[in-house]
Amino acid sequence: MLFFGVVVALISSSCSHDFKVSGGKPFSGVDNMVYSDVHINKLKVFVENSGSMDAYLCEGSQFKDAIFDYVSSLNGYVDTTELSYINQDIINYKGSIQNYPSIISFKSGVRKHSDLGEMLESVLRCTDDNTISVFISDCILDVPDGNASDYLCNREIEIKNAFIKHRNKYKNFSVEIIRLLSKYKGSYWYKGELHDFFNGSRPYYMWVMGNQNALAYLNRKVPVSDIKHGIDNYVSFAPCAEPTFSVTDAFGVQSGGVSIIRQDPNSNYKFLVYADLSGTLLSPEDVCNMKFSLKSNSNCSISVRKIDSKKSIFTHSLLVTGNKGLVANKSEVLMLHFMESLPSWVSDYSSDSIVQPGDILKKNNQMKTYGLFYLISGVFDAYKSNDNYAIMNFSISE
Repeated sequence: MLFFGVVVALISSSCSHDFKVSGGKPFSGVDNMVYSDVHINKLKVFVENSGSMDAYLCEGSQFKDAIFDYVSSLNGYVDTTELSYINQDIINYKGSIQNYPSIISFKSGVRKHSDLGEMLESVLRCTDDNTISVFISDCILDVPDGNASDYLCNREIEIKNAFIKHRNKYKNFSVEIIRLLSKYKGSYWYKGELHDFFNGSRPYYMWVMGNQNALAYLNRKVPVSDIKHGIDNYVSFAPCAEPTFSVTDAFGVQSGGVSIIRQDPNSNYKFLVYADLSGTLLSPEDVCNMKFSLKSNSNCSISVRKIDSKKSIFTHSLLVTGNKGLVANKSEVLMLHFMESLPSWVSDYSSDSIVQPGDILKKNNQMKTYGLFYLISGVFDAYKSNDNYAIMNFSISE
């Protein structure tokens, strides 16, 4: 029996073999590979100043604090910052950043009605590869008389077309949409002059738009999660990134850009991928819950961990485990797949029934935004042809 066991062990060991994994940057340690600064010429900020926004200016409003905090923080990483109010016109503001969010009731332009589609198109026209734009609004679609359902669907299509057109002009154009909450005390307006007095919390939104690499850099310097009073929800849209990454064995060892992958005691082959996934514009926590896969090694499992070091170029480590061996492929691809649908919060906090006095006073409507789903779906439609948030090309050989 002992002889038989020795023979089996020898056969098993002779059947296992090593793999070589190479690709990406040579690895010199998580904290030794520091990301580079990105030069950003201009930050443009637009706060909607239609009448519906006045109630966010009440005493104790988180709205004012959050704008001042976020905009003044971004201001430290750009050459110049331009502040404006927007409705049917863009009204330039020349005062201090501190006072900027407090006087959006500045009586200029048409404040009774707002067309979000037109405002977004105006902001897009001001946004290029060297300019980051921040659009701040309650994002309530103002539906004219007529069939509301047709209007909402048409608005979705118009927004999709506007964002596709801008993407075609600027290949790295990306969008982040942040949902925040603030104290709200004042008139909530419906069509015409109809309104309710509402005193409570209401959502508002920041749209941060511009070059993908510039947004990724700003997110490292000024994380949206650090905005004063916190954020409630977040979604982002970006073209497929090709991030900086390094491949090592399961212990973080690499020599000359090549790692030797040996079978472990459990007959598994494991290796690590350190990657800078900030360019996806996903939150670091969301990345850990997204779907990853390998093109030629689909049976491998992939576990993801966030790297907390603030100076490291890498944001995440991915442990790849092949429990049935590895398939050699000199053109292997690690993919972070694009979302198949919008996050559930977009539909959860959207409504198409807040249309007449009394509706906003109903408890189940107070945290919702009229037409929000159509608005964000328009942006999603402009990006959903993406297959992946990121791809990393490397080699597995025997």
